[in-house]
Amino acid sequence: MNEVLIKWSKEIKYKEAQKVDIALSSWSLHREIPEKMDLVEFVRVAAQKFGITTVELCQQHFSSTGFSYVERIKKELTRLNSKVVNIPIDIGDISQPNDEGRERDKALIKNWIDIAKEVSSPYVRVNTGKFEDTSSVERSITSYKELVDYAKNLGIKVLLENHGGTSSDPEKVVKIVKEVNSPFFGTCPDFGNFPKDTRYKDLEIISPYALLVHAKTYQFDDKGEEISIDIQRCLDILRKTGYNGYLSIEFEGSGDEFEGIEKSKYLLRKYL
Repeated sequence: MNEVLIKWSKEIKYKEAQKVDIALSSWSLHREIPEKMDLVEFVRVAAQKFGITTVELCQQHFSSTGFSYVERIKKELTRLNSKVVNIPIDIGDISQPNDEGRERDKALIKNWIDIAKEVSSPYVRVNTGKFEDTSSVERSITSYKELVDYAKNLGIKVLLENHGGTSSDPEKVVKIVKEVNSPFFGTCPDFGNFPKDTRYKDLEIISPYALLVHAKTYQFDDKGEEISIDIQRCLDILRKTGYNGYLSIEFEGSGDEFEGIEKSKYLLRKYL
């Protein structure tokens, strides 16, 4: 990390006082949820089958946002001594040039920040949006500032993931984070979302600002190693930044999802 980044990181104080540990995203069971399994059962499966009591609940996996459904999730979390670490929000486009549409989408995202508060999630992930014109970065910055201010009042931090659109460019990700300039805003590096040929270089660029990490996996060889992603190298990149947050498993392979989660967990434990 260069001197500028070191100084900036110290000023913003991003790092949480916690040990690196494993979480599980509901996306790892996206072929099960919500048709075959709801989030209440997911919380139970994560804790009882995989021994993981910290979970991500994807916005798109909520069967309902009604009071009774959210209360069922909260009761199951309490019963199992589990907790939510993040709600990845996949609606809205905060970079769109249409002012009315952008305001509408920010209002929808704020509703999900309210739900994150209800389930005591410390983070929400908000995408940059799909637009990549000459002003899209500035529109994203303005939108993030508003959303971060809203989330801050609820004690919630906003995450920016490398997840398509503007966020496919790591330099633009860093520009957005620096311009928003808040301890309630940081990155959520995903091991699998950058192009294969630039993956590790790109991860090195955005990882100094990480508050949460998506440990993406797809397929494993006979020795249990991820075939397409060098997990050890990814973790080494995070170590160099002093990262000490959660590694949230996002199994996205075509094989058995339950087996994929188990193999992902084993591999992360191996290199932690």
